[in-house]
Amino acid sequence: ARRTHAGAVLADRSRSPSPSRSGCPHPACAASRWCLVAPLKAHVDVYPSTQSFQRRATERGVKALEAATDPIMSEDQVEALEDDCGQRVGDRTRERICIILATGSLPSADAAASDPVLVARRALETVWGVGDATARDLVASGIMSVDALRAARNAGTVKLTRAATLGVAHYNDLLLRIPRAEVASIEAAARAAAASLWGLDAVSLADPARPSSGAAHVRAVGSYVRGRWLDAGDVDLLLAPPPGADDGGALSTKDDLKVTLSCFLPLLETALGRATLESAGDGWDAAASQGGGGTKASRAEAAHASWSGVATWPNARPPRPARRVDIKVYARRYLAAASMYFGAGEHFNRALRQWVKAAPPAKARAVARAAEMGLKDVDSFH
Repeated sequence: ARRTHAGAVLADRSRSPSPSRSGCPHPACAASRWCLVAPLKAHVDVYPSTQSFQRRATERGVKALEAATDPIMSEDQVEALEDDCGQRVGDRTRERICIILATGSLPSADAAASDPVLVARRALETVWGVGDATARDLVASGIMSVDALRAARNAGTVKLTRAATLGVAHYNDLLLRIPRAEVASIEAAARAAAASLWGLDAVSLADPARPSSGAAHVRAVGSYVRGRWLDAGDVDLLLAPPPGADDGGALSTKDDLKVTLSCFLPLLETALGRATLESAGDGWDAAASQGGGGTKASRAEAAHASWSGVATWPNARPPRPARRVDIKVYARRYLAAASMYFGAGEHFNRALRQWVKAAPPAKARAVARAAEMGLKDVDSFH
C-alpha cells in the first residue's frame, strides 16, 4: 500500500504506544492523545447535502472508527478498517484518518469550522425541510442562524415551504430522538385507526411481527422494524388494506388512494389522543411509478398514496414533543415489495438495486427496473 507522510509518522509512534489519554469513549482512540472520530465527523459537514456520495463515504469512515474494538496506532490498522456492515473504508477517507492520527486534526475540517458562511449553512440545514439550496439562499439574504430564520418567519420577511415552516416551528422537538416505546404506541394508534377505516376488529389486523395474508396490514417500518436502534428520528407507517379491497374498491385508482388517506388521517388524530397532524405538503400525495419501461396503464397500477408531516399534541399535559410522521398506503398486491423496501434497510436495498442493474435481461425483467428505484450511488459497490 502507498505510504503517506502521515503513515510514516504513525509507524514511528506505534513502536511505543501511549496509554489511554484521548478522553473519549472510542476504543479506537485509546492509544491516542486525541479523539480520532470528532475531526472526521466535522469533515462530513465540509460537503453540502447535495454531495451525498462524498458524505456517505466519510460517514463510513466514522462508523468504522466507532466500530473498532482495538486501539488504532498504525497505517496498517487504518488500511484494514471496515464499517459495521463490512464495507471497506475508501482510500481518501483512510488518508484523512492517518492525518488525524498523526496530527490530531484535519485542515479541511478546521477551515470549515472557521468559515462563518459554511457554519451558517450547516446550522440552517438542521431545520427539517431546509436543504443545501435553500440554506444558500437564506445565507445570501443575511439569515445566518436558526434563531434568525425563526424571527424572519415570524415577521413574514422570508418565504418557506410547508415542510420548512413546520421545521422551524417545531425545531427543538424534531431534534429529539423518539424512543421505541413511543413508536410502538403510534403504531398501535395507526392500527386502531385502520380498523375503524376498514370496519375491522382486532383479529382482522395482522400482527406487525407476524404479517398475515388474510388481514389488513399496518406496521411501523424503517429502523424501528429492523430493531437496530434504541430510538428513531421519525415514525414511518406502512398500510395495506385487507385482501380483496383492491378489486374495484379502495386503492384501485389514484382518486381512491387520495380518499382513503384523507379518511385515515382524522381517525389517526383521534387514536393518537386528540393529536393534530400538520401536513408538510398538500395533505397527501397520490403517485404512480414514473420510471421508464412498461405501458402507461401498467405504470398507473403502481399507484400509492403518501403523507408526510408532523404530529403535535397541543393540549397534552405535561407537554409532549412534536414528532415527524410519514405514512404510505399501498395496494395489497404491492405489500411484499413495499415491506422489503421500507423494512430491509439501506445496504440490502442498494445491493438489490445494483443486482437488478447488473443482472441478465431475463432476470432483470422479473423485478422492478432499477431506474424506477432512484439508485444514484452504484459506484459504492465493489
